This record gives sequence, C-alpha cells and structure tokens, in this order.
Amino acid sequence: MPFPSDPAVAAVLARHRERSPGSPVRSVVAKAAALGFDVSAPGGPGDALRLVATAPTGGRTTLVVDDAGLTSDDHADRGFAAGVPGAVPTAVDVRFPFAGADPFAVLVAFSGHAAEARPAPWQPAPGQPAPWQPAPWQAAPWTPTPAPFPPAAGPVPPPWPPAPAGRSRSGRVVLGVVAAAVLLFVAGGIATAGLPGGLAMAGLALLLVGLGAVVAGRARWAFIASRRVGGAVLAAGLVATGVGGATMPPAEPTAATAAAPATTAPPTSPSPAEAGAAAEAAAVAADAAAGVAETSEAAVAPVDSATGLLTDGATQAAVDTAAPTTALAALAAVPVQGRAPRTGYDRDLFGAGWVDTDRNGCDTRNDVLARDLTGEAFKPGTRDCVVLTGTLADPYSGRTIAFQRGQGTSEAVQIDHVVALSDAWQKGAQQWDAARRTQFANDPLNLLAVDGPLNMQKGDGDAATWLPPSRGYRCAYVARQVAVKVTYGLWMTQAERNAIATVLTTCPGEPLPGGVVAPARQAAAPTTSAPTTAAPTTPRPAPTTPRPAPAPAPAPVPAPAPAPAPAPAPAPAPVSTYYDNCSAARAAGAAPVRVGDPGYGRHLDRDGDGVGCEN
Repeated sequence: MPFPSDPAVAAVLARHRERSPGSPVRSVVAKAAALGFDVSAPGGPGDALRLVATAPTGGRTTLVVDDAGLTSDDHADRGFAAGVPGAVPTAVDVRFPFAGADPFAVLVAFSGHAAEARPAPWQPAPGQPAPWQPAPWQAAPWTPTPAPFPPAAGPVPPPWPPAPAGRSRSGRVVLGVVAAAVLLFVAGGIATAGLPGGLAMAGLALLLVGLGAVVAGRARWAFIASRRVGGAVLAAGLVATGVGGATMPPAEPTAATAAAPATTAPPTSPSPAEAGAAAEAAAVAADAAAGVAETSEAAVAPVDSATGLLTDGATQAAVDTAAPTTALAALAAVPVQGRAPRTGYDRDLFGAGWVDTDRNGCDTRNDVLARDLTGEAFKPGTRDCVVLTGTLADPYSGRTIAFQRGQGTSEAVQIDHVVALSDAWQKGAQQWDAARRTQFANDPLNLLAVDGPLNMQKGDGDAATWLPPSRGYRCAYVARQVAVKVTYGLWMTQAERNAIATVLTTCPGEPLPGGVVAPARQAAAPTTSAPTTAAPTTPRPAPTTPRPAPAPAPAPVPAPAPAPAPAPAPAPAPVSTYYDNCSAARAAGAAPVRVGDPGYGRHLDRDGDGVGCEN
C-alpha cells in the first residue's frame, strides 16, 4: 500500500515533524501503510492518527498513534493487546509508549491479529429468508494462515529491530542501576555539604540524563520519549545544580591543605628557556620591589625622649670629657640645629636606585650583600656579583636570617641607610648637588644589610625616635650615625644628640667605624679676646697668654699667631674637601688618600685598609 496521501494525514505529520523532528510517528505511519493499515485523521485539534487493519477474512483492528506511542482503544482487542510485549494497560485502553515498546513489532502483531479475527456471524433480519450456506463437505477447510499483503508501491523506511523478549526487564535493570548510582551521589553530597550538596549532586545526575536524552533523541529506560522531555530534564538539572552550589557552605581548608604550598604547578610545563626567563624576570622584579621597599622611608613623627636620657648640659659635659678618638668625642664636630622641612624630598633626588659608584661591575646592593652575608652563593655568569643566597647575622634583631633572591623572598633582607635619606635631606643634604647625594646614598659607610621588617619600621627616624631592638648593637649603630654625619657635614637636632650621647656613655670607648676621623675641637680663644675667653674655654693656652701680657706680649703674640692659623685650616678638610671617586682624587693629585687626609672617605677605600685609591 503506498504512503498515505490524505491531505489531513499529511498535515498532521507535518505538525509532528515541525514540533519534534526526531519523532518516530512518520516512520510508524509508513510501516503501518506498508502492512496494509488504513491511515486516517479523525479530525479536530488533536494530532493523533488512526490506523485500521482489515483482513480479507473480514477481521479488523484499530490503533491510534501520537507523540507518546501507540494506543489500542478497542475493547474487543483488549485481551490480545495486553499480551503484546511493552503493553501498558490502563482503565480505558492499552498503551504502547515509544520509550518502552517497539512500535514496529506492535504493528506486526496487530496486523496478524486482524488476519486471525473472524467477523461475527450474519443474522438475517426478521421476515427475510436465510442465505444459502454451503454444506460442510463443500466448504474449504479454514486455516489461520493469513493471505499475503500486496507489495508496497513505494520505498518503505527501514523497520526498527524487533524488541527482544526481555527488553522491558533489561530496561528496569538499567533504571535500577542508575537510580542506585544517583542515590549514592546524593548521599555523598549530603554527607560532605549537607542538603545543598545533595541537591547539587541530584541536579548533576538530572543534567547528565537530560543531556543524553537530548543527544540520542530519547531515553527509554528513563521514560523520556522525546528531545523535548530530555531538554526539560536537562534544564531542571541545571537549576538544581546552580541552587545547590549557591547555597553550599564554603569548604574549610584542612591541615594538609593549609600546609601545602600556596603555588601549584602550572597545567603545562614550559620549556627550560621559558622557565629560566620567567624565573629571572621574577627575580629582577623582586630585586626592584626590595629596593623600593628598603628605601621607602616613611616619615616618623617625633616623640618625647624616654625617661633616662641625658639633659643638654649633661650631654655637653660627656662630650667635653670624652677621649679624643671616640664616637662620643666626635659629637663635638657635628653642628646642632633644628630639623628643616621635609618638603621637596624624593628618593630619586639621591639617584635612581642602586648604582655602581665604584665601577666594579656590581651595584651597591649586591656589594653590601656580599660584604654582610656569610656563605653566599652567586649567580653564574655574573663574576661573583649577583648574590643568590646567603645567611645574615642581623645586627638590629640579633637573629639569623636566610636570604634567597627571588619574588617574595628578597625583601626579607634589606639594605638600610643608617642615616636615612629623608633625615639627611632635612639636615643639610638639600644644599648638595645630585652627584654628592648619589654618592651619599651608595656609600657603604652608611649602608647595612638588616632585617627587612625592622628597616621598614625604622622609616626615616633618627636616634631620638628609633634604635635597634638589640641593645648590644646600639653603641655601634649610633657611632656609625656620628661617623656618617661627620663625614658629610650633616647636623643633628638637640634631641638626637642627647639620645646618641645617652647610648655612648654606656660604652665611652666606642670608636668611629670605617676609619673616620672627626676634626679636632677648636678653641674659641684665638678668634676672640684673649683675656676673657682663653682661660675658661681652653685650659692649655691659659698659662701662656697671661704671662706674656706685659711689654713682651706684642712681640710673642704675632709670632705664634701664624702658627695656629694654618694648623686649624686642614682640620675641617675631611668635611669641606670631597672627591666623588678615585679619578677625581687622582686629578687633584691627592691619591692615594689615607685616613686623616683631606677628602678621605670610606667610598674611596673599599677594602677598608685605611688607604684609598692606592691603585
């Protein structure tokens, strides 16, 4: 029988195809037509089609097909229909859903049933003669074999494979296994994250089942007959997963997680060249960050002197009675005046970061690290310049600190300006040129490798506002500050002078470091009136000046006057005479420069042997 060409049937099939392209209704109708079923549209708004099979013997059976499956609503066929594999009997009919029954097998079964069915015997109406009936011996014996159906006029879609006998049972087994797995997932989610976790796991299961149904067109074992139903299940799974994830409490890190390193291995391992370049870039960035951190001197608000500091008079008395070569005596060479405003200060005024002032190929930071660390290891190919690792005996805290160059570790050890750059700016450095400020910022005399956090804590404080926590190092610390201020002609505030003197009175023999020699204290008598000021200020000239007071006084006075006059002239030379480097010292004819010579500085004597620019 050709494919039905009834316009009403074609319209119904078109609606099925438009609504659900994967619906098997069209294939079922084509198979039914090939088996001899008459296909008709009952009319009305519904999209069901009626399939009627009429055998030559007069038997007939009826099925209805729609999106859900086949339905037998003939009460006379109910007993037969209920025995067909995949049948779902209801109170009014017997249904064969596409998800649980093979529609082609159902059509074949009902086609054979129609051939076996015999019409009801005809009864004549009252008053009519009975029709002729053949004698029993004249009738051909009845056989249940149906007559063959005429061949199909057109191509027939390939039939679905017949459903195996145990198909419904296997579907139930699959459904049971999946349900058990889902229950395990849900139970695990509840155990780990409570009800939100269980909801999220159930949503994940629905999402997977719905996705499979959408891809395959249906999931019979889950009673999903079409992609539309599968899409609805998929959407429900997405909603459940989202709600469960949103309401799930945050996971608390376990001890193992807390102890694990913060960084994880990247998903793809880079090439050795890329890894080396990345590590070097990170190390350079870390050095730059450490340089910014160690020179970013936060302003420290002045504080009241702690109880126990020397008074102004006691400080002056301690300085006057100190041994000549001590740091306490050198305080006499440091002027005392108020702090200038910090306005205009900028780190870049002291040079752009660490520079190579001694022309040895290494910047000052690496020079100081190599000087102050022990057991240091250098980066290959830098001629023992770039320090990679080492151990610092921190003078400020007394602790031992392991140094490692790299991001997040370089700043553990920082280079401190003992006299902070901002403090120097407020106490004389504003008047310097750029070259002298750069030299000051890179002078090893003023630099120490120290604990990074303590350096940040110090800021731009002087001895009146900050001292190292390690009391055993305070004498050396303030002595170095005095040496720096003597060398560069910086002044102190009175509070700073009192604080330094208070520390140095506990160690009166503390010398100036780095071979620094303070200029001798000058007596006021030669520059003022001899009778009044010579006796109280300088006890040494006192016995000489009163005695030649009579007539011989004019003659001896001019003679000794030239002698003291040239003597004090070279004394302030260490402060007024300054050489940027050894080239300048050689150009001035002063090289080699020894301790006590005009212009001597620690920056000219890198090896610390007391002789600078000897080569």
